Amino acid sequence: MKALGINTKFAILDAGYLTNENMKEMFEAKISFVTRMRENLKLYKKIVSEHLPSLRCEDNLVSYNTRYACIKRAECEPVPGHRAYAYLGLDLSMTSLESAKLFERAGKNGISDTQVHRKMNSHGVFVLLSTRPIAKNGIQPLYYTRQQIEQVFDICKNNTNLLPLRIQSEDTLRGHLLLAFTASVVCKKFQEALKDTEYTPENALLALRNHKCKVFGDHVLTMEAAKRANALYKIFKIDIQHNYPLL
Repeated sequence: MKALGINTKFAILDAGYLTNENMKEMFEAKISFVTRMRENLKLYKKIVSEHLPSLRCEDNLVSYNTRYACIKRAECEPVPGHRAYAYLGLDLSMTSLESAKLFERAGKNGISDTQVHRKMNSHGVFVLLSTRPIAKNGIQPLYYTRQQIEQVFDICKNNTNLLPLRIQSEDTLRGHLLLAFTASVVCKKFQEALKDTEYTPENALLALRNHKCKVFGDHVLTMEAAKRANALYKIFKIDIQHNYPLL
């Protein structure tokens, strides 16, 4: 990225990139980062062992959207000579969900009470690592912006024909990317607008597709909208007139 003239000061990393070598290089390049720690790391086990017993308390409770978690921040040294901050979290919704699944499996598969108790201790537990001190109620929203970015690329690949490229010139590549990302933005806006409704972007477009019009001379006359189309127009705050001048 530096070779392309992009000045990167902050990165949100996938957990798979959290290695000592990568961290050391980013520290030396003065690039701040946030990432999730994998459970098999020694630092993860150390943080959980030291702070999990005192995690569940009122002072550590934070909300994110409609979910609650207990989060505790602790200083650490993931790479010798470089300080960072570990955020030990307990997702309360995920704890209940995973425990319910465990209890069901225990009855069917004959898992002992001791094994059930041991497995319960890890339910809903996560550790985020940040090189900057961030408020406990801000670390989850910051890290989960990564999911939004991944969703955009998922839309690009699966809905807007970003791949395969099948192009042979740079100008064609730039034009193709522009159209693909523009279409992805439109699709993402559709998803956000319909998030709390019964509609998906696909069935919304199908419903609107059936709203027809006729052209008479220099005017466009729209047909009466069906119930589903009317509901969608209200969601998007679109006022449908029945007589438009043809421009």
